[in-house]
Amino acid sequence: PDEAELFAKSAQRAYELFRDKAAFSRSMS
Repeated sequence: PDEAELFAKSAQRAYELFRDKAAFSRSMS
């Protein structure tokens, strides 16, 4: 359970980072 929770947390964080980066690059252009 711990590994699955850790993976879910890291995956969500990676998604949020990717989303923020995409929004940032969109606002820059």
